[in-house]
Amino acid sequence: WSCNFDSEEELAGWTQSSGAQWYLTTEPYSQDVPTFSSINKESKSSLYHAYTREYCDDVLTSPLISIPNEATLSFWAVYNPVWIRDQDLTLYVVDQDNLDMVWSAKADEMNNNTDDPNWNEYSVSLAKYAGKNIQLAWRFEGTFGDDIMVDDMKITYKSEEAVKNAIIKVDESVHFTD
Repeated sequence: WSCNFDSEEELAGWTQSSGAQWYLTTEPYSQDVPTFSSINKESKSSLYHAYTREYCDDVLTSPLISIPNEATLSFWAVYNPVWIRDQDLTLYVVDQDNLDMVWSAKADEMNNNTDDPNWNEYSVSLAKYAGKNIQLAWRFEGTFGDDIMVDDMKITYKSEEAVKNAIIKVDESVHFTD
């Protein structure tokens, strides 16, 4: 599964909470932070939510996604780490039994303590949801804060067929390639 936020058709399966203001943009985050196409040349747009001077609690929820074994979700996001203290961008996993927050920009910022907005890649284990159908939900909540952007969400997993055993004998050379 992947969602690159490159077209309205790709966003069509997602649902927004009433009055939410999520949309796609082709603009850069700021004059100092370029569009996501500086990282992924094929990127056409990014998911965007502008800051607001009034309290907002906007949620954007994905269609159902079937989660394989050993799954990991990765995504890219940019936000101003100074202003994220006035709001939060959080990611939830929604299944029939749970609503679990699996990532928070505010918590990430508190752990990393940076000052400048940049595109960063994040990853979250989805292993505990293996075999389930889930939804992913972005929540932008707070007052003031700053703009946020998200791009290139994808779920990857280890294929059992790809796992192979290697026997390495003493005094043999080993070379790894990607």
